[in-house]
Amino acid sequence: MLRRSHPSSRADELRRLLELYGSAEEALAAGNYYVAARRADAAPEVRAAAITLAGFHEGGHRLFQDLEPSGHHTLFAKAIACLFVEGRDAALACLDRYALTAGPAFALRDVLRRGAVRLYFVTAWQAWQERIAKAAENFDGHGLDVQVRTVSVHDGADIRVDFNRPSFLQAIEQSAADAAYAASIYFDDLDMLPMGFDRSAVPSIKLMIDFHHNLPRMAEQLGRFDHLVAYGPELHERLHRMYGRRTPMFMRLSDMKPVNALAGEDASIDIFLSGALVKDYSPRREALVHRCVEEIATDRVVLADGLLPFETYQGLVARARMIPAMLEEGNALPSPRFFEALNGGMTVVTDDPLFFAWAYPDHADLFVDVETAFRVATAPREAQPVQRRPRPRPRTELAAIDQMLHLALVGPLLAPENHVRQGRADAASPASLSGWSRAAQEFPRLSLNSNIVRQFAAASGSFSDVLTRALHLARHSAEPLAVLDSSRFFAELALAFSHFHQHSYHLQLEPGLKAELAVLAGPAAPDGGAPVPVRRNAATPQAVLMAAAALNLIAEGQARCPDSLILTYERLLQWKRFCGEDTMLADMVQAAQARRADLRYDPSVSDAGAVGAVLPDMLAREILAGRIETRADLAIRAEANIWYLIDLLGAGCAAAAGDTETAAAVVRHILAESPGYIPAADKLVEIWEVAPQAAYGKAGSASFLRQALSEVLLEAPSRIEGYGPALVAAALEEGDEAGARAHHAAWERWAYKLIMSPYRYEKRTESARRISEAMAAAGLVPG
Repeated sequence: MLRRSHPSSRADELRRLLELYGSAEEALAAGNYYVAARRADAAPEVRAAAITLAGFHEGGHRLFQDLEPSGHHTLFAKAIACLFVEGRDAALACLDRYALTAGPAFALRDVLRRGAVRLYFVTAWQAWQERIAKAAENFDGHGLDVQVRTVSVHDGADIRVDFNRPSFLQAIEQSAADAAYAASIYFDDLDMLPMGFDRSAVPSIKLMIDFHHNLPRMAEQLGRFDHLVAYGPELHERLHRMYGRRTPMFMRLSDMKPVNALAGEDASIDIFLSGALVKDYSPRREALVHRCVEEIATDRVVLADGLLPFETYQGLVARARMIPAMLEEGNALPSPRFFEALNGGMTVVTDDPLFFAWAYPDHADLFVDVETAFRVATAPREAQPVQRRPRPRPRTELAAIDQMLHLALVGPLLAPENHVRQGRADAASPASLSGWSRAAQEFPRLSLNSNIVRQFAAASGSFSDVLTRALHLARHSAEPLAVLDSSRFFAELALAFSHFHQHSYHLQLEPGLKAELAVLAGPAAPDGGAPVPVRRNAATPQAVLMAAAALNLIAEGQARCPDSLILTYERLLQWKRFCGEDTMLADMVQAAQARRADLRYDPSVSDAGAVGAVLPDMLAREILAGRIETRADLAIRAEANIWYLIDLLGAGCAAAAGDTETAAAVVRHILAESPGYIPAADKLVEIWEVAPQAAYGKAGSASFLRQALSEVLLEAPSRIEGYGPALVAAALEEGDEAGARAHHAAWERWAYKLIMSPYRYEKRTESARRISEAMAAAGLVPG
């Protein structure tokens, strides 16, 4: 059972981080710049260094004013602040005053004296390539000869290479032959990496974003980058506890696009919050939305769950008094909303206003904490609208190239020991954490999610490269991770082809690729059994072929690795996805349950999957709740979750066969053992929708269902949207009219206070109909 009622602010967690270090100096040396700045014992030069190294150059430069650094880290930081605010000459003047013979400041001085920097932005995403190329057209090198080169599979890249051939290494070596200081930047959270990237003489730097929910799947990749940069203080600590990597921390970045300068109007909305507001991997964001729903009047808050048309979004931002931003652990990039708010003179709601006041001294009075924001939004409305005054735009923090230059200087120069290969292109991979064999490492993984697969499928420049990688992994590697990657890719590709077909956009496979897929899409099992009965979620013959290939690959992988719990679970998931909850799935579930004592989850050769799927979302919640801090914790909690989910798959098969009583009994057992377990409660509501009495239980009492769903609402309050009809009906079943009205009122507050997708509106309409019918049958009029 998870911790109850996730707070809407992480302020308490941030305060606890301060106690992990004995001093601010210790935190600065370890790279946790947030802790270094916020500890009470931070000397002025330490605080200035921490703000600078976290990425806030202007704020750090002001804090350094009239301060003489006394240590290598603080001198390095002051020179960085001078570089980005005053330029190369000022930074060199700062360093040349000292007799340096070694250390990070000495290394930085050497780079500045040489004066030439080469930045390689490596990505398979065309959108990222184009953003960086646009930013590189006109930027301030601060007196340095900075050349930015995009490295990608797409036409238009400065260095276009085939990520599936050794040409990447050759291209980088040739480009970096001028002896300039160089670094390769890997920005994407999930991607297709070039072959041999971990053997390049140019240091590789991975910026870790979106990783509280992707950390469980990254053991193999994290060991292959020379330098990691953690986005946020919590991730910094998790990388150390889970993987033993001490990394510099970064807190100021954008999504590399230009920031819109939105004109602020008189504030008529107290709080505007938009984006992916309700996701299972982000309980804190959901808790913040819940507070807005419950505490703030409808005419004073606007909540938009999803993307709005830009004109609508622009108007809402301009009318907002307060914009929540920087409230999560790198879960979503804070820009452009963060800068849009600052530039428009709006108040930014953060977890730690003082930290950002140091970071942005010209905007210091625009930061408030969550509790202050709610006091303002629930107080009597002021007679006159709030007037805004324009502020200077933060300079360096808005520039994409500055962000890359900062990463290239801070990561390698402050932690040169991370680059264990010392620039030798023929040295072994640093993948000491990996369960991936050397042969398989020649072709890095495909750790992709459904949205990325869909984007790749629509982009002709990268589609064949990704498909070739997947085919190679399928043909030449029996590693569990390779099996997972290739099988999941083909499964997601089948869904992508079906999606595009349904929208009248028909993708085609080359004949050669189609023939290779046909070989992979053989019998469903290695023993030569019948072909896979693909019945659903594959709308075209090519999609059916891909789905069959995915199922066949995962079956073969399970046969080769019979003790792998993740392969067993993945096969069950994919069978349900493409073949349904049939008797074959029921038999496979029973076979897995019979081997409960033998199947194991090894984090080094397992991948829980991409965000948006049930297992990784549940693990993300456990990470945020503090139940997963080490890889041993991950193994324990992953196994527990997978067995619950396998049991729920069995319950689904029983319900599909008409045995809803058995299905409900399985679900109730899980909820009794683990109160608040979201997937089980979701399944109980599914059963209630077709067989209410079975959901209530043999005793016919609806109290268990009400209690179980209420436990989940403490964890995930937005679930009231789907649970409302069941809760109202269960309350009426027990004769609790007041309870039914309370459940209905809670449902209405959520359902009518959020702007949501058309699909959600359809579900809301159906829920409203069910509630009205239930209350009318009981002689009640919905309030």
